[in-house]
Amino acid sequence: MNRQEFLEAKVVENFINWLIPRISGEIKFLHQYENLRGKTIWNCDSIYNAYENYNWRFNCNIPELGKISGSSFNESAKALKKIEEGLKSALKSRNHEKIIEFSVSILEWGGVKRTNYEKLTIMNNSVIDYFETAIEKLNPLPINTNNDFTGIIMNSGFTKIYSLLIDGFVIYDSRVGAALGLLVKLFLVENQLDFIPKELEFAYGNARPTKSDKSKRNRRNPSNEIFRFPVLRNDDKLHIINNVKANWLLKEVSEKSQFRNELSPIRALESALFMIGYSVN
Repeated sequence: MNRQEFLEAKVVENFINWLIPRISGEIKFLHQYENLRGKTIWNCDSIYNAYENYNWRFNCNIPELGKISGSSFNESAKALKKIEEGLKSALKSRNHEKIIEFSVSILEWGGVKRTNYEKLTIMNNSVIDYFETAIEKLNPLPINTNNDFTGIIMNSGFTKIYSLLIDGFVIYDSRVGAALGLLVKLFLVENQLDFIPKELEFAYGNARPTKSDKSKRNRRNPSNEIFRFPVLRNDDKLHIINNVKANWLLKEVSEKSQFRNELSPIRALESALFMIGYSVN
């Protein structure tokens, strides 16, 4: 499946038309949950309002700038811009040490440094060649989900690096996947469909357990007795296909909705989904 086939699918067109008024608030989208870490209540009454209510604390070290922290969308956007500039400059000058340093910055920002740092350091001098290949293979415009993605790493950490190196590439993590699953489920229920079309089959990721979480439910699982969404596992190809479909969908939706007025429409929409996807059941 390529981008044109995806966007021309009738069910995708209908889903986009269903989403747009829920972004603006013309049709209410009410969502609420308790953040287990801070014991605070988060809510929104539209998808755009979820972006307005963005709040996620980050800490990272950026080369030549030092430690940066914040919690608002604008604070994150400024940090990510600096990291993006560093990544692209290092790639252009073929400086493998710098591209690893700036890659670590985005991994720290996302709280996913752990095993991903080891993957980067193992590459060492070949990291530039790796990212050049990944950029070519993951370009959202010519890509086809049937392509061969052998050798491309994809997980909640590397999707963040790619999002800064590749135009139109979104961060697809457990929360974004969960939010997309929730929205698809609501769309299918309202339209009285009893199966998930392959175009709208988005995988979610398991939430990390917290000490204060007494429930055995996975708060990121949007499934119910009728609709069973797949789970993101240690499967690069599955994650890539989900990321590619999300790239196509979010770009189209962001340009046709209220998000088009933002400085980075696709990043703003992605951030709204990130907030919604903390808990979806």
